Amino acid sequence: MYIESLTLRNFRCFGGDGTRISFRPGITAFVGDNGSGKTAALDALKRLFSPSPSERLLRRSDVYFGSTEDSQQVTDREVVIDVVFGISDQEDLPYVFKDIFFNSSDKSLKVRVMLEGQYREFE
Repeated sequence: MYIESLTLRNFRCFGGDGTRISFRPGITAFVGDNGSGKTAALDALKRLFSPSPSERLLRRSDVYFGSTEDSQQVTDREVVIDVVFGISDQEDLPYVFKDIFFNSSDKSLKVRVMLEGQYREFE
């Protein structure tokens, strides 16, 4: 089982159009310039999977505000962290998924974990 894709929308430096990061089985490394989203992508995964409850909370600092936006004027924004797991070896399928039935054109089993949060300005 491996992370096949990570999609981020309105999370930190990832804007409202959403950005999809694709992975392949094996070892993955994030390489890029400062400010390109490496830490933000890892923090998004922490929001979903950290054993620490405090690291699983969305914060105002996680909400994307564009460079031309006044963050004090934004009253409503949806934040989405979406992870799709691919299962490359059906024999190593985790027990919790053993009894799942699925119908897919390519016969592959996917597991999706999604966090959706709504930022709202209090009046």
